[in-house]
Amino acid sequence: MTSLKKLCWLFLAVCLLALLPAVAAWEQEDVELFEMNDNLQKLHPNTPVDFYSILNVDRKASLPEIIKAHRKTSLQLHPDKNPDPKARELYSHLTSIVGVLKDPKKRERYDGHLQRGLPRWRGQGYFYNRYTPGVGTVLFLLLLAASFVQYVTSWIKYLLGQAQAKEEKAAAPQLTYAQVMKQLKKSGADIDKRKLKKATPEELAQIAATSGSADGSGTVTPGDAELRKPSLSDTLVVTLSFWVVRKVQDLATGRKAAKDGEDGVGDQSAFASGQDGANGLLAGGLRQKARRNRSTDGLDTDLS
Repeated sequence: MTSLKKLCWLFLAVCLLALLPAVAAWEQEDVELFEMNDNLQKLHPNTPVDFYSILNVDRKASLPEIIKAHRKTSLQLHPDKNPDPKARELYSHLTSIVGVLKDPKKRERYDGHLQRGLPRWRGQGYFYNRYTPGVGTVLFLLLLAASFVQYVTSWIKYLLGQAQAKEEKAAAPQLTYAQVMKQLKKSGADIDKRKLKKATPEELAQIAATSGSADGSGTVTPGDAELRKPSLSDTLVVTLSFWVVRKVQDLATGRKAAKDGEDGVGDQSAFASGQDGANGLLAGGLRQKARRNRSTDGLDTDLS
């Protein structure tokens, strides 16, 4: 049982680790790239842009091609030749853009974001607006949420039950002999009047708790039952993990048993075949011996 628990917790740990890439924080270099691209997008609100489209080159362009495109774009956007305020602002970003595309590591990082889809700026940080979780991820997150609600609800019930039990325990010593007798009669319990008359208030309370409610109504209340402290092992995600691991183990055990059974049947068949062969040889030997005996008897008759 202990190994099964370890397997279940390992299964949960692997599932949680699989979700880490979706919630990992961006590094500072990533944020800088996002901000640069976001500034370019503000200058072209109706058209998706990136560093390559600003220079009018392909994403697989070589470094000489990028340098050549940078010179050409700089001449077109230079404030002396283009008085447009938007062109002036775009010209101020060209140096940073080319600096990223000239650096192999920064370019590789930027190309990776372009392939996955650039995130969008939201408040205090970037969030992946292109990320679409799969069905398995959604179901696992729903399972975690349901398990969390179940765990919190169990604790609320446990604390309420404890409070109720304390109240009943405080009220229990005030029970009278008549109240306990009435409760015992309703519950159908055996009554020892002599012992009941000699019982102290605490003993009367104990008798009432073991036979019914503390108020003499004869019905068991939640406070009378033994309260069980909530545990993570009782949550849905853990119990379901136990069930999955147990099913996998049962399946593996069943396959092994089936294979052993097939091997046993094969061995029995081989044994049966060998036994049939031995029986055949024995029968043949007996027939030959009978023929020899008949021949000997005939010869003895002729001699007589």
